[in-house]
Amino acid sequence: MFNNAIRKLLVLSLAGAAACAESPTTSGELETEATPTGAVEDPAQSLAWVTLHEAVSDGGVTVRIRATQRSIDAMPEIRGLVDSEVREPVFAGSEVVAGAAWALVPQGIELVDPWRVELSWDADTLTAEERQTLTVVTEAEEGGWRLARGSEEALDAGFFAINATDLGQLALVRGAVVADFPAAPEAPVAAVDAAILPTDSLGGDKAIVAVQFRVDASLPTGWIGCVDIDGVGLFTMPKSGSKYSRFVDLDLPATVDYVMFASASADCSTDDGSIWPTSLLRPLIATTSYANTQCVDLGGGVFTMRSNITSASAATHPGTDTCPAATTPALETYTFRVGSFTQAIGAGHSVCFDIDGTVSVGTLGSGRYRTSADYLTPETTIFRAWESTTSACADVVQEFFPDNSQMLVSVTQMPTTACVDRPGGSADEVSFQVSLTGSGGVTVTGTQDCLAVECGNEAVQGTEECDDGNTADNDGCSATCTIEGCGDGTQQLSEACDDGNLVSGDGCSDICEIDNLECYDVDISFSSSSPLASADTNFWADGVTSTCGGAGRGDVSYLWTAPYTGIWEFNDTGSSIDTIVAIYSATSGVCGAELDCSNVIGGGSTVVQNADWEEEYVIVVSGSSADGAVTLDVVAPALPPSDTTTGPDSDDPRVVLRGTNFWNLGDSVTMDFTTGYPSITGLEMHLVLANNFLSTTRCRDGVPEQNVTVTVNGNTVGTFTVGPGDTSIDEVFSFAAISGPNYTVAYTTSAEVSSGCGSSGYATSGSTVTLVQ
Repeated sequence: MFNNAIRKLLVLSLAGAAACAESPTTSGELETEATPTGAVEDPAQSLAWVTLHEAVSDGGVTVRIRATQRSIDAMPEIRGLVDSEVREPVFAGSEVVAGAAWALVPQGIELVDPWRVELSWDADTLTAEERQTLTVVTEAEEGGWRLARGSEEALDAGFFAINATDLGQLALVRGAVVADFPAAPEAPVAAVDAAILPTDSLGGDKAIVAVQFRVDASLPTGWIGCVDIDGVGLFTMPKSGSKYSRFVDLDLPATVDYVMFASASADCSTDDGSIWPTSLLRPLIATTSYANTQCVDLGGGVFTMRSNITSASAATHPGTDTCPAATTPALETYTFRVGSFTQAIGAGHSVCFDIDGTVSVGTLGSGRYRTSADYLTPETTIFRAWESTTSACADVVQEFFPDNSQMLVSVTQMPTTACVDRPGGSADEVSFQVSLTGSGGVTVTGTQDCLAVECGNEAVQGTEECDDGNTADNDGCSATCTIEGCGDGTQQLSEACDDGNLVSGDGCSDICEIDNLECYDVDISFSSSSPLASADTNFWADGVTSTCGGAGRGDVSYLWTAPYTGIWEFNDTGSSIDTIVAIYSATSGVCGAELDCSNVIGGGSTVVQNADWEEEYVIVVSGSSADGAVTLDVVAPALPPSDTTTGPDSDDPRVVLRGTNFWNLGDSVTMDFTTGYPSITGLEMHLVLANNFLSTTRCRDGVPEQNVTVTVNGNTVGTFTVGPGDTSIDEVFSFAAISGPNYTVAYTTSAEVSSGCGSSGYATSGSTVTLVQ
């Protein structure tokens, strides 16, 4: 149905400003309107329009009463005619969408020029059904009703204007035919001295009428239609729906010469191709469409379109010559398809198209994947199609070609010899070249044979790194046509190891030979129960020489991270040989300085370290004078009632949906803690803020706050608010026991900060979180 807001306006009075929500120009005031852009005003005629009354309803309909400057000059009492008596229209069986008042011009009074009444509304709110049933009607001279104009062009444009010297009422109605309307009541007559009224200087039945010029076209994005009317001016034709149109004021009846063209400039300053009836575009004047022989040859290769316009909605075409060929190709949509595969598409995979460098994912329908693209025809295009594991089309599982699938552009199927090399593409791509001929037609211009992407055919294709003509491993090119070598993660016959990189010192060297770790061999982070680890140093090389001995003896290095704060003791009580125990600082697995070293012959070697929560160390166990079985034991401190760690810091993941600071609903920072606590019942936080741009001066609703929810392992434990000027937040939360020993603490923005109020950020250092048992 019609927009509900507009339907509220059952009767829109033109008689007084009180009937409308706001009136930019109140009754009786005059507002001179500039001549429309591009129009040429005749100084002798002085036909500039003057607005007598303008009313804007709260339903979105604007109504204006206008007269020419010549009428105002000739009849000063004209403004009194606007304040005529208001009467509501009576339509039995039809719905009034917008109605105007009576007596826009008193009946029987002859005016210098016709008056003009305009209705405008938002055409996008109309449904298809309303476009067929809404009609503009006016009161006829004999007191009945008549159609003012067919509905199509007025409804598409969202604009209707009528010029008349005898007009009682104007209305936009839905449903019913004119015959259903009752006779119109007699309109009141304003008291005007007829003696001062001059005769119509235009003569005859001429009247200034809004005439529609229109082109049904598909033009490139950003282009517009233009019309250059001889003796009147140059006018832009903005797009409305699928049409480009413009209403132009003309003194009718008249013979008009004009040219339509397409322009890539918003002001029609460039002619990028004339639009003639012989083109794929359809010019239209008033409601009459051009045939392909309606042009006038002005000589010297100059052509124009000519129309005899008898009213706003009627015109004839006296032109007889054949029009020039169109210089602006129409915008056509071509569909690229691939189907009937010889090899299935993987579950969750995408079929991707690259059309002249633009990549898009195809949609599946009727057993085919397809995508469409717009082209100004004729045009030459190159495209390719392939299967990808992602919707981003970042990889190639297989390429499609006429031998392994059905390939079509619009309705033309690719032959097996339609492959070409794509400019800038790799030699292994399977691409196709076609010439677009208009109206969906294509001609295949590729000439190369298409070769299936197949490992072992001696042609490097698709994602292949190599192809040696076989599918054997350990010959430099694998069975999947990838280059074999050290660092590829697959151990070849000539390699002692292959850890997927070319870094030495991590157990496998840069030439894929085994090397011992110089920093640590085994990760036992967060372990707290004894024994921590055991090994046989006979199988380990001498990787570390501590200050208290162990040269020439095999050693095992353990990376250990403290699960909670306290004094920790490490010893070799369970070892079968005399050992050396040494402890080193570490950062992200990289060894630092030696902190302690113990070598007790015939007794236990022990090192002690006061460790903070999540602090890293490397503990080395080595034979003192012989190799053998060693055991690393630990004496753990008592679990403290609470433990404090840093966070959030620069390593903690942050999600910021828009911008760089926190203000969007869902913005968050997350911290993961591994502890010795089986459960916790409290959390204390000290949060250092950075870039706090929250401001009361810019905030539109006066509430510049960021509201944040605190969760532990997904459970909400509390909230806090960041306000303007805050530099830190300190909060203590208590809650029912949450099980561990691993805990994820998150701060998440729970509501959008109001527009214009700013944002805030969390510093990357200085903040702490304390977990309480």
